[in-house]
This record gives sequence, C-alpha cells and structure tokens, in this order.
Amino acid sequence: PAVVPVAARVATPPPAPHIPPAPLRQVAPLQAPSFDAPDTLPSPDAVPAVLLVDDSAVVRAKLKKLLDSAGYQVAIARDGLDALEVMRDRHFDLLITDLEMPNMDGPALIAAVQSKAETRAMPILAITGHEHVPAGLPLGSSSLRIVLRKPWVDADVLSQVAAAVSLASALRQAAMV
Repeated sequence: PAVVPVAARVATPPPAPHIPPAPLRQVAPLQAPSFDAPDTLPSPDAVPAVLLVDDSAVVRAKLKKLLDSAGYQVAIARDGLDALEVMRDRHFDLLITDLEMPNMDGPALIAAVQSKAETRAMPILAITGHEHVPAGLPLGSSSLRIVLRKPWVDADVLSQVAAAVSLASALRQAAMV
C-alpha cells in the first residue's frame, strides 16, 4: 500500500472567528421594570425580528448566528434591563431570554413584558442551563411557549422559533382585521 502523508489524511479545521466581547456599560441600580413599546407595528411581510437576551457572549453569538442563517433579524441584549431599553425603540416578533442573568433576570423580564398591553401577546422562549425551572415562572401563560435547555439542538430551536414567529404573525394579522 502507498504511504499517505499525515497532512493529507487529517484536515485541519479553520481557526474559530474571534468574537470581541460586548463593551460594558454602567448599569443603574435596579428599579421597577418600565418601558414604552413603539407605537408602530411592522407589516405582515416584514422579516421577523427576534430579541435575544443572554448574559453569556458565547450563547448570544451562537444563537445569533443560527437565527441569522435562518433569515431572522436578530437584536441582542445582555440582561433584562438592556432588553427593556432595546424594546423601547423597536417592535419584536419574539423574545428569547435566558432565565438567570445579572441586573434583571429572565423571570423579571418576562413579567415586565407580559405586564404591558403592547407586548403581552409577544411569544417568549426561555432558555436555561439548569435542570429545574425557577418557581414563579409563568409557564401556563399564553406568551411563554417553552423552556429550552442548554445545550440546545439547533433544529429544535429553529422549529420553536418558527412556530412562535408564525403565532406572532397570525395574531398581528388578526388584530389588523
């Protein structure tokens, strides 16, 4: 048999892209959640907008890449307070949030979103790396669709996101009639 050089037998993967960390910003002390949602809603034909909230830069980068590749517009936030600030300026079809984060955790963010008429019906997917879901999480609510576990299966995430975005679109179209 012919001898094949080692370099010809083993393919070296390309180096991983460097993702710089998000710049830190000064966070004000916790206050009661409050925000005003934008007055305008997107047209039914608009590309679905997803707000992704997680304190882990790695999780944000991986999920953003997955959702971008599936054709979604993705905005990111590092915690619940950051997410509420982002939602002041823009409408989202779906909120994906980690449950354990600094400054404002996922359950507090979910409660803030569900407390406003403008965002009450926005579908929410929660993600966690823990076995147990925190007490008080409104699992029976109409907007909190599912809690996904980390590590996730990409196909499962995309399936749940598609179902949630489809629900949001149907609700928006029904409201226009």
